[in-house]
Amino acid sequence: MRKTITIEIDAEGKATVDLVGFHGKGCAKVLDDFAPREARLMERSKAEYYAAELQKQRQKAGHDG
Repeated sequence: MRKTITIEIDAEGKATVDLVGFHGKGCAKVLDDFAPREARLMERSKAEYYAAELQKQRQKAGHDG
């Protein structure tokens, strides 16, 4: 899957960053390059983030899921 970063800045100067194709904690690392945690007003993780984390947990537990 292709990785895409979309940054939108509205007329009031508020920025939105959308990351596609990044999974798990790798997504958070990329976002940190654009906006440090203390500068963020809101952050939402997509389903891909949780799917990657769940897969890691299952692998640690010995399940292929």
